[in-house]
Amino acid sequence: MPSAKKNKHNKKSKPQVSVEQLVEAADQAADPEQALRLFGAALQNTQDPSLLVDIHEKRATIHVSLQQIDKAMKDYECALALVKEPERQAGLLMYMGQLSQGEEALAFYRQAIEYLEKIDDRRQLATVYCTAAELYLTDLCFADDAEQQCETYLQQALQIDSELPDALQTCASLRLSQRRPADAVDMILKAFESMKEGCQALATLVGLREDPASEQRAVELVQVENVQNLPEYEFRCETAKILLECASLDQKPEECLQAAIDVLGSLLAENDEVVEVWALIGDAFAALMNSELAKHYWDRALEMLVTVQKSLEEQQQLGIEDDDEEEELNQELEEVTCQIETVKNKLEKLGPETIRVSS
Repeated sequence: MPSAKKNKHNKKSKPQVSVEQLVEAADQAADPEQALRLFGAALQNTQDPSLLVDIHEKRATIHVSLQQIDKAMKDYECALALVKEPERQAGLLMYMGQLSQGEEALAFYRQAIEYLEKIDDRRQLATVYCTAAELYLTDLCFADDAEQQCETYLQQALQIDSELPDALQTCASLRLSQRRPADAVDMILKAFESMKEGCQALATLVGLREDPASEQRAVELVQVENVQNLPEYEFRCETAKILLECASLDQKPEECLQAAIDVLGSLLAENDEVVEVWALIGDAFAALMNSELAKHYWDRALEMLVTVQKSLEEQQQLGIEDDDEEEELNQELEEVTCQIETVKNKLEKLGPETIRVSS
């Protein structure tokens, strides 16, 4: 009988898995929890600062997607402690600011500004100035010096880049809050100019522009830089809302409304399942006194809302054991019901016969 010792030596040793292989496997993992486990294993098996930073950043991104904000912040803090380059330090601080609120977020942005001022990264510096300014229109809007601080950060951003869309949009919001609509419309139309061709191209593709020359240009632009470099979805949505608000204040109404339709058309081309976009397009056409098109887009918004309402009611009937989830469901159902009534009221103003969907 062979000895236990001999058996032990005859066992095949498991092949070593490198940290790089663990990271690659985590990158390719479809399940975020599995990716987190793989990244965790990689962290335990390396002391390489560059690899550690990379892993912490990737893990933080997953935590954010899972709404695990505290864990994401810890990963960003670990990465920040290891990074030496001011530009990358500033980037991490920006991420941390975006996951924070109020004064805490502002502190992160101010730190980022300090790092960027050292290396004179003007473009990124303008973006951080703008982000800090936005805080004074949201979380810090009740601060005693909110208006002054917002103005200061915006002017610093615009001095660096007078065409920066983020700064122009934020400045338009500030001017509206200051009851300076004429200045607001100038700013938001200037912001629109930076995305005009791409938005018009996509708006043509979804039938919101009829100019034959524009249609040909749309086909040419779909794959080129003007479309590929459009601002993010949420930014464009906010741009459209400001344009609609400016139009409602009788500030270049036709120009603002057409610009809003172009921007909303770009959103519709990107995702035609967002109720708000359909409703806002309806609002724009109603303001242009085009009842037929207003009805078309409001009808579609109403159909979508009713579908969501029915789905939520079915979930409610099935019952939910978790109290927090039940409360969240009830709130969502209440919001959707209110939205349905709002759209119905708009349709009724066009005439009671226009409502063709019932909840």
